[in-house]
Amino acid sequence: MARPRKLGYGEGSVYFDKSKGVWRGAVTIEGVRRRVSGLTRSEALRALDELRSELANAIPAGDDTRLSVWIDWWTTNVGAARSDPSEATEYNYRWALAQAAPIGGKRLRDLRTADVERLLHQLATRKPTSRKGRGRSSGPLGRSSLKRIRAALAEVLNEAVRREMIGRNVAKLAKLPREARPPTPRRSLSPREAEALLEAARADGQEALIATMLFCGLRPGEVTGLTWSCVDFSNRTITVRQSRKVLPDGTMVIGNTKAHSDRVQRMPERLAEVLKAHQVDQKRARLAAPAWEEHGLVFPNAIGRHIDPSNLRRDIARLCKDAGVEPITPNELRHSAASLLVNAGVPLEEVADFLGHVDVTMLAQVYRHRIKRVVDITAAQERMLAAD
Repeated sequence: MARPRKLGYGEGSVYFDKSKGVWRGAVTIEGVRRRVSGLTRSEALRALDELRSELANAIPAGDDTRLSVWIDWWTTNVGAARSDPSEATEYNYRWALAQAAPIGGKRLRDLRTADVERLLHQLATRKPTSRKGRGRSSGPLGRSSLKRIRAALAEVLNEAVRREMIGRNVAKLAKLPREARPPTPRRSLSPREAEALLEAARADGQEALIATMLFCGLRPGEVTGLTWSCVDFSNRTITVRQSRKVLPDGTMVIGNTKAHSDRVQRMPERLAEVLKAHQVDQKRARLAAPAWEEHGLVFPNAIGRHIDPSNLRRDIARLCKDAGVEPITPNELRHSAASLLVNAGVPLEEVADFLGHVDVTMLAQVYRHRIKRVVDITAAQERMLAAD
């Protein structure tokens, strides 16, 4: 027998009314408690779904429309209708828009740029609490999180502008507060540092993982979600088509890559040999393990499951220490791949395709770092004033 469907946050509740002998469904819409009923729980659920759909599809209109009401309508009717939204993307939008709760009671027509800027200031300076757990931190938010909130609000208000409910998008005009923590500067390994890290990883039995991240520039989720079915030793290719995702409740699952990121990479012979040896070692480890869950992962943890992101960060930091290299993050291994490839003379467009970027913008502005202490273009300088 299939388990009864559980209602999510904001979807209302279903309960049995003993006094009437019927099932009731209830949900609060725009501050008003609405109820339905049915002879069975399934009937009450179906009636509740129909009620929410009916009310949600009605576009909020009028001068009294509140921001919170508009956000709810947009989330249900516009946000959910986007082409193939991933679970992580949907969660990020919901998280970002939930941060706007302090100004949710504002009328759309009364919303000002100052209101959005005040909200961002509050989020950037709020004091941390003792609550713990994934997604529960309520300390001050950094610049990237504030940008995400502002962008989500801007997208919601764009729809209101398009429908001529408001004259301008105040979220787009809002500036980030001076108190916002600046982003952590990223860096790239130099060729010498990369070799030192690979040597330390080899001594620790982690060479295959570090080599794959360094030579292929995979995202942390892509490398920890990589399966052996995606590794073709005959053609010496790696197909990147899935990624390890961490759901809001902390559960790790395999999902799609970021949009437009599916790609096939040819791997160098050095990496292919390392992966072949790693495959043999993994089979031995699987036979010797007291417990093992087979998921076909190239880089599982000690019992075959997905590697936890925090453990991956700690392992790489430890290997950097062993190598005498300034600690880097898993994402900075991807930055290193980009920088080292560009430094080796690979055109930006090819590196962007290799990393799964839509164009070279992100590569040029974020991923590529200068790794040469001395920039030598003397040959070109000598040609600068040469006669035609």
